[in-house]
Amino acid sequence: MEEAVDELINNIEKPTSEKPNFLDKLKKQIANEIEKCDCGYLARKENLKVVITVMTIIFILLVIANAIILFILFSKAKKTW
Repeated sequence: MEEAVDELINNIEKPTSEKPNFLDKLKKQIANEIEKCDCGYLARKENLKVVITVMTIIFILLVIANAIILFILFSKAKKTW
């Protein structure tokens, strides 16, 4: 990745007075952006796995609770009829 950034920077033509400072800043900025993108993607991917797992557990618990509530209601309904 660093080699690709270096090659990109070397191909950019700027005035000689700005070249060293500008290229160093650009190299740092590009490297930072690449790191942010990769880390952000991995973090979102991990968070997505956690969210899906938690939502699945909550859904299963709601189904179980719903079954228990319906069982209790129907057992009481049979007694009143």
